[in-house]
Amino acid sequence: MRKSDLLKLAFLNIKGQKFKSIIYILILTIFSTMIFCFFSGKNSFLGFVNDLLNSNYELKMIAINTEKQDKDKIYNEVNKIKNNHIAQIYYDNYEIRNTADLVEYNGGINIYGISKGYDFVLDKGEYIKNDDEMICSNLFNLNNWSEVHNVDEYHDMNKEIGKYFNITYDKYLRIDKEKTEILKTYNHKVKLVGTFDTNKTLIGYDVCFVSKAFFEQIKEEQKTVYKDSKLEEEAHSGLELLILVDKYNNVEKVLKDLKKLGYDAYQYYTVDLDFYNTILLVINIASIAIIFISIIVIYLFVKNTLLGERKNIALYKLLGFDDNNISLIFLGQYIINTITSFILSIIITNLIKIIISNILLKDPNYSILNIFISYGEGIIYMLLVIIIVIVIILFLFKNNIRNSSPMKLMEGSYD
Repeated sequence: MRKSDLLKLAFLNIKGQKFKSIIYILILTIFSTMIFCFFSGKNSFLGFVNDLLNSNYELKMIAINTEKQDKDKIYNEVNKIKNNHIAQIYYDNYEIRNTADLVEYNGGINIYGISKGYDFVLDKGEYIKNDDEMICSNLFNLNNWSEVHNVDEYHDMNKEIGKYFNITYDKYLRIDKEKTEILKTYNHKVKLVGTFDTNKTLIGYDVCFVSKAFFEQIKEEQKTVYKDSKLEEEAHSGLELLILVDKYNNVEKVLKDLKKLGYDAYQYYTVDLDFYNTILLVINIASIAIIFISIIVIYLFVKNTLLGERKNIALYKLLGFDDNNISLIFLGQYIINTITSFILSIIITNLIKIIISNILLKDPNYSILNIFISYGEGIIYMLLVIIIVIVIILFLFKNNIRNSSPMKLMEGSYD
């Protein structure tokens, strides 16, 4: 018999068993929606934690204890290490970030040199091509931050792309521990070529990235001059060499490599991930429980439903269908119902996503939580259900087909 004819009969079965089909679709839609929601929540949460950890460069910093050792020697040795995960090595804290004033807005900004250790994605405009260009956070509050994040009061830097800005900073002479004098004031005209979304990267407001060459120039120009060597020694007597790792997940690997080479290395800032791991554990356990419960429910429902189909089976045999064709008819019926339930669950999950996203967007503190639907896990679950249905029909249902007789149908035994 042609497959198209078997498919038509499968649809006729669905129509004839409308109530049972609706119940099956309803049950599987509920379970599928729960699976989509749990795995989508888990993966969205993992993405959020990953963004949270990578956006804060301090969490990707490793310190090497240089007490009673030649700091320059260690710096040169670490510089030679062939580790692709080391983004940058800093001799002193001031090398990481520099501050300047934005003349046009009369406020202070933080300047970083572009490095793979700083995790941001360009939102508007273009990447830096020249030393007189910069990329900044899309919102500027210029030191007017408050607990109430009223975005309407911030400067929208997206509207400023293509404009030139004047950044200014001073070079100081350190006379003693308490007294300094300004040696020189530097002013640079820099073009804003692009922006990144502050709420999605968590790098912060009033932040600008410039080319490495320009950042090195700013570092040198801002370098404090000391009146005598004793003051300079005290200022640069830091006991740590700082290493910026490209991604948070690579911190542990770099740390182990440094310790193997004999360095007294440790994570500069640590974060307690117990809370995050507990949430993930709960989601994983709940997801596994739902999968097992749903499979048992589906198995029992399909099995009990098919046991009541002896009359239809006998009718198909009376019409000349063999056992294999009858199995394929019922298999097609349940696969159609399964696919229908998954389509409905995807629609419902998307509606839930829209509702939650709109709620979160009202508070900028949660706008970094990018919710996305885990279609991959949903498809795996759908295939698992289809396999269960196939096993039930091709193996358990076979006996029911064989035991169904047209003679019993004629005798009225199935009434």
